[in-house]
Amino acid sequence: MTDAAADRLQVAMTGQVRSALFLLPRAVSFLLFGRLRQRGKSLLAQAARRERELAIRAALGADRSRLVWQFLMEAALLCAWAGVIGCSRPVGGVDVSWDWS
Repeated sequence: MTDAAADRLQVAMTGQVRSALFLLPRAVSFLLFGRLRQRGKSLLAQAARRERELAIRAALGADRSRLVWQFLMEAALLCAWAGVIGCSRPVGGVDVSWDWS
């Protein structure tokens, strides 16, 4: 159950931009999907460039699971660093000085 006063405040705060606020998450999701697709393509291109290296390592005795494990660990490390950077940038840009008086 909602309070009538809270409903009026919400309408007063978002009245003019209400439709834009519904569109914002979709736009952000679209941009994020584009960036993820681009990064996936670059990882595939990197693997194609390293084909000679993989052939040499396989000839020296590395099995297929070891080579796949290497690519998975590289991708995991890249994701971890991206997460650290992605979480630290907004924190650095926010002023957290609170006035409790």
